Amino acid sequence: MRAKFSLILFGILFQSCNSQQQPTKEQKQILETAKTDFVFVEGGTFTMDKNGVSIAREHQVTLDSYSISKYETTLKEFDLYTELNNLELVYPNYRNQEDMGPDYGAIGMNW
Repeated sequence: MRAKFSLILFGILFQSCNSQQQPTKEQKQILETAKTDFVFVEGGTFTMDKNGVSIAREHQVTLDSYSISKYETTLKEFDLYTELNNLELVYPNYRNQEDMGPDYGAIGMNW
């Protein structure tokens, strides 16, 4: 789930920087740091199991190769996504808690 979340975030971040507004110097640094944390995942086919769901059945799944961040998306990265896409800041009260700063994982965010 976290991996999928990160993959989607960075795909949108990179696209939004090209199609929306130009990022600031600080925003560019956040994006460059995010890029260095990516790892390549080789695509392939596998059999997806029922995972304990009685009505599900095993089936073949094929994925293309992709890159994904090896770290969870941070609030700083998620806020950059919202800013570049002219979206409202999500859960702004998270930023005021002592134990949650800009490098804290972006939990509970809605895409």
